[in-house]
Amino acid sequence: MVGQRTAQPGVCRFAFSADVSGLVRCQANRLLPRALAEELIGDEPLDIEADLVVDGEVLQTSRSAQVVFDASPEQGDFRPQQFVFAIKVRDLPLDSRLAFRLRPAGTPGVRPCVYRGALPLFNERAVLRQGRRLVALLPDSNEAGGSYDGLRDSNEAAVQWLEDAAAGLAGAGGSSSSTALSLSEALRLEEACELRRRGWLPAAAPGLEGSEQAFGRAARETLEASGLPWLSVQLPVFQHPVVFAETQYGQEIEVPSGVLAASNSTEFSGGLHALQGPEWLLRPLRPSEGADRSSFSGGRSFKCYSDYGASLEHPALLKSLRLARSSRASRVKDRDARPNAEELRRLAELVRRPRRQFSAEEKHLLFRFRWSLTDQPGALTKFLHAVDWSDLEERQHAIELLGHWSPVDIDDALELLSKDFRGVSEVRRHAVRRLERASDADLQLYLLQLVQALRYEPVNSVSATNSQDDEASASPPTTGAAATTAPALGGEALTQFLIRRAVNFPALATLFHWYVVAEKDGDCGGLFETVRQQLLDALGESAAGRATRQMLERQVLLRQKLLWCVQCAKAMKRDRIEKKVERFRHALASTEPLHGQGAGGEGCVLDLVRGLAEAIPLPVDPSVSLVRVLPEQSFLLKSAMIPGVLACQVCKTGDPKGELSIKRVMVKEGDDLRQDQLVLQLIILMDSILKKYGLDLQLTPYQVIALSTNDGLIEFVPDASNLSSILKDHNNDIQQFFRAHHPASSSRSGAGPESDSDAPPPGGWGPHNSYGIKPEVLENFVRSSAGYCVITYILGIGDRHLDNLMVTKEGRLFHIDFGFILGKDPKPFPPPMRICKEMVEGMGGNSSPGYQSFKTKCCQAFKILRRHAKLIINLLYLMTDSGIKDICSDPQFAILKVEQKFQASFDDEQAEEHFLNLIDESVSALMPVLMERVHRMSVAMQ
Repeated sequence: MVGQRTAQPGVCRFAFSADVSGLVRCQANRLLPRALAEELIGDEPLDIEADLVVDGEVLQTSRSAQVVFDASPEQGDFRPQQFVFAIKVRDLPLDSRLAFRLRPAGTPGVRPCVYRGALPLFNERAVLRQGRRLVALLPDSNEAGGSYDGLRDSNEAAVQWLEDAAAGLAGAGGSSSSTALSLSEALRLEEACELRRRGWLPAAAPGLEGSEQAFGRAARETLEASGLPWLSVQLPVFQHPVVFAETQYGQEIEVPSGVLAASNSTEFSGGLHALQGPEWLLRPLRPSEGADRSSFSGGRSFKCYSDYGASLEHPALLKSLRLARSSRASRVKDRDARPNAEELRRLAELVRRPRRQFSAEEKHLLFRFRWSLTDQPGALTKFLHAVDWSDLEERQHAIELLGHWSPVDIDDALELLSKDFRGVSEVRRHAVRRLERASDADLQLYLLQLVQALRYEPVNSVSATNSQDDEASASPPTTGAAATTAPALGGEALTQFLIRRAVNFPALATLFHWYVVAEKDGDCGGLFETVRQQLLDALGESAAGRATRQMLERQVLLRQKLLWCVQCAKAMKRDRIEKKVERFRHALASTEPLHGQGAGGEGCVLDLVRGLAEAIPLPVDPSVSLVRVLPEQSFLLKSAMIPGVLACQVCKTGDPKGELSIKRVMVKEGDDLRQDQLVLQLIILMDSILKKYGLDLQLTPYQVIALSTNDGLIEFVPDASNLSSILKDHNNDIQQFFRAHHPASSSRSGAGPESDSDAPPPGGWGPHNSYGIKPEVLENFVRSSAGYCVITYILGIGDRHLDNLMVTKEGRLFHIDFGFILGKDPKPFPPPMRICKEMVEGMGGNSSPGYQSFKTKCCQAFKILRRHAKLIINLLYLMTDSGIKDICSDPQFAILKVEQKFQASFDDEQAEEHFLNLIDESVSALMPVLMERVHRMSVAMQ
C-alpha cells in the first residue's frame, strides 16, 4: 500500500515480509552524475541487466526491453527501465540482493561488463529497503554472469575502495582525503531524507534540521566528488516498514488412529486430479469403512505440508499467452480481430459481472478483442485489469487506447481510482476527467469514497516538493516509464480536483474537510493532514474562500465546545442521570474561552445559549446553520456512551434572517461513527437511485458525520419511537399506534382544502381496508418496510432487534445502530432480513393487499438496485483500507458477500423468485423470535 503518514511517538507499526505477496521489482531511473554518464556513454549506447541474487547465485536475470542510454545524451538521455522477477517478496531469504550490470548494447554474455553494482534488499536491521536508492557502480572487466560472492553491497565496497585509495596516498607522502568518510555520511543522509519525505522521520529529527533540498544538494555534491557513477533505483513503496520474517511449516498434527491418511484410501486414487482448484487441500480426511468399525483409541501423527501451487495455472500456458501478447505483429492483427459466438458470450459475461480478478486465459481474451470492446464503456475496467503494467510497450498501448474508448460511467470511474490502479497516473486522470462532468450534488454522494481514494495517490504526489530529481523518482515502479509519455499530472489530479470543487461549494468543503479530519488518526494520517492543509491554503486565495475557511475554523471550535460539555457530564460517573443532565445544560450555558484553531471573530468564546454572533453551518447538515442551543430541551441518553441530544435553533444557511426552526442533533463521544456514516451514505445513494426510477419508498436517511475516530454528530429524527416500545405500549399492535396518531377520517369529502374527494387513496387503500388508519400512513409503513428490507439484506446489516427498528408517527420505518454489517452478526442463525410477524400484521396480515404490495415493492427495489450493483460494490471496495472494522477484517470476503447478494447470474424473473423466497424464509424464521426474547431479558436485567 502506497501512502504517507506521520511519525507518532511511542508507536511503531510494521509488516512482515512473509505477508507481502507482490513480486520483486525495481525501476532504474537515471545515471548520476550527468557529466560522468555522458563520458561512459560516449559513442556507443548502453543497457542494463538486473539479477536477483541469493547465496551468491543468480536466481533470475531481467534485461532491459530497449536501450536505456542513447549514444546522444542531449537527445535521448535516459529511458527509465523496469525489472520484474518471478519471485514474491514473501519468498525472499534475508541475504537477497539485486545486482546491476551496465554494459554496451549488444548480445548479452558476449561483450564485457563495464560497471557492476549490488544492492541488498534487506538492511542490517533486517528491514526491507523501499523507495529511492543510489547504487554505486564499480569498474568490472570480468565477463557477465558468474558468482556474486565478492560483491554483496557496492556502496560499502565504494566506501572501502576510497578508504584504501586514501590510505595509499597518505603512505606515499601525499595528503590524505576525507572523501570516504564524507561518502558514507552522504549515503546515510540520502537514506534519512528519503525516510523524512515519506513521513517516517519527524521534521525536526537530529541532524536533519533544514530543508530536504539542501540535504539532497549536499549529498549529490559528495557523490559527484567520489568519481564513481551512481545508478538511481526506485524500489516498491509500502505504507509501513517491512521486517524480514519467514513462515515455518511442518508442525505435527494429531489425528485419531481410525482416520486413515488420504494416500491410503482407494476413494481418492482415481479422481483426485480431476478436482478443481485447491479445494482438495482443504477437504477433511475421510475414514474408510474398516476404520468406522474400529475403535478410536490411540493416535497417529504426520507432517502436514501445504502445496501453494495447486491452484496456480500451468507455466507453459502462461508463457504461451504472454508470447502471443508481446508480439508486435499480433497487436496489429488484433485490431481487425472479431470474436465468434462463443467468445462473444464469454466476453459479455466477463464485462457484465463485477469482477476484478481474472485468469490468464480470460485476460488474454479481453486483451485480444480489446478493439471490439472500445464501444462498451463498462468493458474499459475489465481491459485495464488484463493489462500487464510492468510491460513498457503494453502499458503505452493501453494508455493510447484510453483515448479511443467510449466515455465511462461514474461507477467505472470510481473503480479506476481504486488501489488496483495505484500509481498509474494516466488511468487516474482519465477517471478524474469523467468526474469533472458530475454535479456538486452527485459528487457529494461519492465524496466519502473519493477521500479514501486519496490514500492510493502516488508517493509524494500530494506533498509539495521542489526537487526535480525527487519528482523524477517519486513514482512507484508500477508506473513503468511514465516519464516517456505526455506530461503527467500523477495522482495529484484527484487531490486538486476535489479541492477545486470544494473551494467553489461551501457545503462540499464542509464534508470534504471533516472526511479528511476523520482519517488523520489512521495509517495515512500524514497524507490526509497534508490534504487538509492544501484545502485551507486554497480557500485563503479568494474572499469567498476565506469566508469558508473561517466557517470551518468556527466548526472546529463548535466541536471542541460540544465535546467539552459531554465530557463534563460523563465525568460524574457515580451520579444519577438527572444530575448529569443538569451538569450538561450548565456546560452548554458556559462562556469559558476555548483553546483551539482560530478565534472565528469571537475570541474563542461560543455562547451557545444566548446566541452566536454569526450562525455556524452544522457539520452534520451544512444546509442549516446553528443560531443557538435550547438547554431546557437538551438532554442525555441513558446508554453506555451517554450521548447528548441538543435542541438546536437553526436557520437556512445563507439566510440568517429567515424563519427559525428546531433541529435535534446527537453528540456522541467514545465511539467510531465511520461505519454508521458509510451505511447511511449508501442508503442515501440507493434512495436517490430508486427515486430516479420513480420508486419512492419513503426512506428516512438521517445524516451522520464522523468528526474523528472517537466522536461525531448524528441527526436526531423527531417523533420516532423504537418498535419494541411501540409494541409494549400498544398491546403488540402497530396499527393501534397508527390509529392513536392518525385515525382515518369518517368522510373524505369536505375535509378541507388538503383533501380531494375525487383523488384515489394512495396505494389502493380505502375505508374498507385501511383498518381505521389514515391511508397515507399505512402506505408509508409498507413502502419504508420494503425499502429497508432490501437495503439491509444487500448490506448484510446484523443485530436487528426491535430496539434498532424505529417508526415515526407518520408511519415511516427506519433502522439505526449499524454496528454489524456485511454479514457480521452477534446472534446465531440470523434471517436474511428482519421482518417480524408484528410488522406483517401491521400491514394487514399475510393475505392482505398491504402485505402483497410490500412484496411487490421489495422485488421492484431489488431488481432496480441489481442494475447498479457495480456502483455499490466499487464504493465498498474503495473503503477496504479505511479502517472500518467490518470491512477491513476480511475485505475480500466482505465484498464477495455483497456480490453474492445481487445474484448477477440471475435474470430479473429468477431474481424476483429468489427474493420472494427470502421474504418467506425471514417471516417464518424462529431464531429471531428466540433472540428477541433473550434481548428483552438482558435489557430488563440492566
